[in-house]
Amino acid sequence: MRKLRYHEYKLLKKDNLYEWKRENHHREYRVVRRYYLPSPEVYHTYNQFVGKVTALVSKLKALEVNNPFRIDRTEKLLNELYDLGLINVKSGLDVCANVTVSALCRRRLPSVLVRNHFVERLSDAVALIKRGHIRIGPHVVRDPNLLVTRSMEDLITWADDSKIREVVERHRVE
Repeated sequence: MRKLRYHEYKLLKKDNLYEWKRENHHREYRVVRRYYLPSPEVYHTYNQFVGKVTALVSKLKALEVNNPFRIDRTEKLLNELYDLGLINVKSGLDVCANVTVSALCRRRLPSVLVRNHFVERLSDAVALIKRGHIRIGPHVVRDPNLLVTRSMEDLITWADDSKIREVVERHRVE
């Protein structure tokens, strides 16, 4: 193989083409790009959470079905995941095992804003959140990584001093 030219070396400096298949970063990059995550570290944090949920589910499945501890913890886990919006039904541990990083990303504030038709694109949603145009209840939110629970979802509105709110109200009247 020939020696890389300067510009080729600069382009490929951070990529290891020999180990790329084993590194398995393609899913990570796809999720980071699709949900407009600020950095891969956020993906890793969500992935650790999903791993802990999966480990907890496997430990609970190892217990006997009639064990009162298993029944209690399963109910608490189902309630928590349902309140977070990560599962749609509280049917059993099999549903909890299917929690993914994408499910967590769909509960981020920018994704909820796009789903509720506040904005059209995730990049616009992140920009509006950082500028302080969105509030949840009485509090203005400036963190786009905020996970929105089912109860918080109904409280999302425009901030009181937002110019966008004035435009929306003006068009609502007309």
